[in-house]
Amino acid sequence: MKAKSEITNTDILYYTDKKDVWKAISLRLDSEVPNICLENNLLPYIKQVHDTIYETYKGVNFVELKLIGDPDIPNDQKICFEIHLKGEPVQILEDEEQFYVFFLEKVPEEKQHFFTFTYRVL
Repeated sequence: MKAKSEITNTDILYYTDKKDVWKAISLRLDSEVPNICLENNLLPYIKQVHDTIYETYKGVNFVELKLIGDPDIPNDQKICFEIHLKGEPVQILEDEEQFYVFFLEKVPEEKQHFFTFTYRVL
């Protein structure tokens, strides 16, 4: 696992290895938050999704939140939660199913397209 000081990707909005660090994260986001978050009122949903990742996925080591874009579609930025975790593929898929039940219920449909998720199995 990389130490916080080793992360150099400028597109990373935050990096966390604990669930209960939102206060520090939100302070950083408040000062460096990309326009996509402000213009679309995404901060409350970022927190919900972040917390739910730690509640539903077993074996999460850390989460990186990145701003990504499709080079073929101008101005189509998304917030990517890159989930670094340990586990068997079957368990990860079961956790993913449980996570998406929450995501589809709690995040309004008009906000869902702003989020994407990737996994790194350690």
